[in-house]
Amino acid sequence: MSVDIELVVVTRTRAFSRRRERQVVRSLGDPANVFVGLLDRVTHRGRTPTLDRLDRNGSLELGSDEMPLLLAELGFVRAHSDDLRELAFLAKLSGLARECAMSTKSLLHFEGVNIPQAKRGRRADVDGVVP
Repeated sequence: MSVDIELVVVTRTRAFSRRRERQVVRSLGDPANVFVGLLDRVTHRGRTPTLDRLDRNGSLELGSDEMPLLLAELGFVRAHSDDLRELAFLAKLSGLARECAMSTKSLLHFEGVNIPQAKRGRRADVDGVVP
C-alpha cells in the first residue's frame, strides 16, 4: 500500500463555465511506504481527524481551507516520529500543505495505491503499548 500526494490547482476553462481544469503543480510519492507506516502507528486514535479520512484504497481531496488542521495534525504526527525518513517525508508534505493553503484554487489530492504487503506483526500505539 502506498499513498501518492498531488498539489493541484483547479481553474475554470471559460468564464461562467462549470467545467474545471485540474493542473498538477507538485507531487509527492511514497514508494517506500514511509507515510503509510507512520499513519498506521498514529491515526485513528481521535487526534488526527483529517488524516483518519484517508482511504488507502481510494482518494481524498482536501481544499485550501482544510490545510491549517492538516498542518496541525502533521505536527502531532511529527512529534511521534524519530525516523529520519519519516521526518523528511513529513517536511515535504508540510511544504505542499503550506503551498496549498496560500490559494483558494488549490487542493491536495491523496491517492491510495494498493500494493500487497508482507504480513505484519502487531503494531504498537503512539505510547509504545501493544493493543
